[in-house]
Order: sequence, then structure tokens, then C-alpha cells
Amino acid sequence: MTLCSKLLYFLSLVLIFNINTALAINSTADLHQNELSDGLSSQTDFSLAGAKGNVDKYDATFSLDLFHHNEYRTWAMVLVAARSEAANQLTSDNLFSHVRLFLPRAPQRDLELYLQLSQDEFSRLEYRGLFGGGVRWR
Repeated sequence: MTLCSKLLYFLSLVLIFNINTALAINSTADLHQNELSDGLSSQTDFSLAGAKGNVDKYDATFSLDLFHHNEYRTWAMVLVAARSEAANQLTSDNLFSHVRLFLPRAPQRDLELYLQLSQDEFSRLEYRGLFGGGVRWR
């Protein structure tokens, strides 16, 4: 998997997470279809948008994607923070993080562990966490 394809993978994750953080548990099969090169890759994005008029509003989003691979393990991490305000009232305040560890155990099998935390001030469950693991067969 080339550095470019890794970055595209993480950008697609960020797009999914920005649309709906409930979709964070996703297929990671693409990570295992090609030989990965050792090392660290990362992507950082920041966006700021605003509008003036009858209702002044702004939206800000920051995201950081990290991916580290060696022959013994692969780490993937996504962090996203988003904040919106309209008419001097906070309308969105979200934090999201997802960390996943892949441990190869056989040519066709990996162990996986993941931890996901999210915060949304405007939802019924202000804080949510998810921890899990399993075995992936390829």
C-alpha cells in the first residue's frame, strides 16, 4: 500500500466520521490487502468557514490521522474536533477519537484491539466510549 493510498484511506475515514461518528466501526480490509511499508504516515486538516447576514455563523473542524506499521504491529488513529456557532449560540461541539491496533498472528489471521471515544455536548449521551477486540481472518 503506497503512502498516497494510505492517505486516501484516512481521508475517507475522516469524511465518514465528519458525516456520522456512529459509522466509526468500518471495514479495515484495505489495510491488509497489500504489503505495507514500515514507518509513520500522517495527515492533518483544518477548515474554517463562516457567513455573515441575518444569522452570523461559523464552523471549524480539525482532524489528525496517524498510521504506523512495522512487521509486528500496525497502529491506526483518527482524531476529529468540530465546533459550530450560529447567532452567538454554540450549535455543535464534538470530539472524536478512534485508535486501532492490528497484531499479525498468522498469514491469514490478525488480532485486533480498538478504543473509540466521542463527546457531543448536544446529544442525549454526551460522552460515549467503545472498547473491543477480536480476530480477523483474511
